[in-house]
Amino acid sequence: MLFVAQTLMSPLVALAAVSFGIAFICWTLASTRLPLSVAYPITSVIYPLVVVGSAIAFHEPIGWTKIAGLALIMGGLTLVNLNS
Repeated sequence: MLFVAQTLMSPLVALAAVSFGIAFICWTLASTRLPLSVAYPITSVIYPLVVVGSAIAFHEPIGWTKIAGLALIMGGLTLVNLNS
């Protein structure tokens, strides 16, 4: 039980909670102001952010397959939002 209490008091857990709250507010605003067919695909932008963030924070390698996948994701987002 002590481990759980110490974990919940961790600054990283607090940062995660604040980040989740900000993400919730942003999603609520986006979903009320944009058509759902535009707002929901934008959530895919998290994948490139995770890849870049893990490369910076954890020195994970970014190979050509990841770069190609990220390009496809970003290209798809561009196509979805062209007529918006």
